[in-house]
Amino acid sequence: LVRCCRVAGEQALDAHAYEEALEHFWRALTSREREVVDAEMAGVLFGLGHAQAATLEQHRRREALSSLVRAFDYYAEVGDVPRAVAVAEYPLTLGLGDPGMAQLIERALALVPPDSLEAGRLMCRYGLSLYLETGDYEAAQESLGRALAIGRHERDAVLELSALADAAHVDWDASRSQESIDKNLRAIELARSLNDPGAEASAHAFAAVALMSIGDLKGSWTHT
Repeated sequence: LVRCCRVAGEQALDAHAYEEALEHFWRALTSREREVVDAEMAGVLFGLGHAQAATLEQHRRREALSSLVRAFDYYAEVGDVPRAVAVAEYPLTLGLGDPGMAQLIERALALVPPDSLEAGRLMCRYGLSLYLETGDYEAAQESLGRALAIGRHERDAVLELSALADAAHVDWDASRSQESIDKNLRAIELARSLNDPGAEASAHAFAAVALMSIGDLKGSWTHT
């Protein structure tokens, strides 16, 4: 039952049918909720966290975090670093004053070499999560800067783009409009070279609002 529900849930996630996925993973979890977490249940918890994050209201996001933490705890305990890192990289965002995801990413960072691509991806996620949860601009940009440096050193343009986009997001939210504009312009160029229209559209959107905030309506309209 657990295996079939897990497979059905993962197929539903792939199809973006998040409500259906939630039902499958929840059925699998409740059938064995009093048992010790094993590899099968860790996979269920990871999938459940995805489905919860996609369907629950903002004030219930900690339920998704709880599922992800339980999955991470199992993978970390058995030494399955790739899966532990995959859990920590999941883009779950909590609100200001609601820490949790940043702490999970910190634990994952302790499992990987400090200058590795895995560390770079985790530091990218950590920077944005830390800012959104604590408002610590300097610490967030330090982490994102390290992620950007790793991406450039390893010639990983995808990581470089992610770090630029998240750093621009933090700049915009912190009312540092010009810094956000500069990073978004670089992100647009990089997204075009990677043929990533989603990332390019997002960078244009942040550039537009940042330009509007400094009174450059013509420039804002161009990006809009």
